[in-house]
Amino acid sequence: MKVIELGEGLLVFMFDPPPGEFEGLNLLALVDGNGALLLDAGYKENMKEVLVHLEGLGIRPVGAVISHFHPDHADGLALVPGLETWGHAAYQETLDRCFRPERHASLAPRHAISAPGALAFGAHRLELIPMPGHTRDSLCVTIDGRVMYAADLLLFTNDGSPVLPSIHARPVSLHADALRKLRSYLDMTFVPGHGAPVLDRPTRERDLANRLSYVEALSARPGIGLDEAQASCS
Repeated sequence: MKVIELGEGLLVFMFDPPPGEFEGLNLLALVDGNGALLLDAGYKENMKEVLVHLEGLGIRPVGAVISHFHPDHADGLALVPGLETWGHAAYQETLDRCFRPERHASLAPRHAISAPGALAFGAHRLELIPMPGHTRDSLCVTIDGRVMYAADLLLFTNDGSPVLPSIHARPVSLHADALRKLRSYLDMTFVPGHGAPVLDRPTRERDLANRLSYVEALSARPGIGLDEAQASCS
């Protein structure tokens, strides 16, 4: 696990890919005093490492915002029961697909978000933004007007190489709509759910343009080949 301090009070925990795979995983913690607001919860094994690190700093989680309820982003909630939690109002569809029914009650967010809204955590200010695309319950978060946690709308390797979009929601045009919305946040550092943060604006612009071109091609021509879908990408 690599820990990146992305400005005051924001820790990004970057996990290496499993053996033989190429996609890592990120879990974030926004710290205020002795408390932390988690952005996603990873798998249980990821959460164990994060809890040990935070405990060593005298910090304990008090809440969590879940970007979507796939197991690699929500499973770790089992290790921190009782947190104040936020998630997209469409969470149930993803829970039904990904978790046994007996776990649903413990994973369901206490605060279901259906429209953009503000959240204060100590001195920090967040905006929770529903952005269906990767899944129907995809939720993005801005932090102090300087960081956009885009979760799985953006995918990279840990060395910063772009990864093709993973699209679970239908129609595919939802993902294109979400990518267009992200263009309003190009002045912010992008943190993906998997892979390295995107620190410079030209890279953010180029990546969004490529992803949007690719997804628009998929949406317009279902069944299109991979090379054709990327024909307009740089």
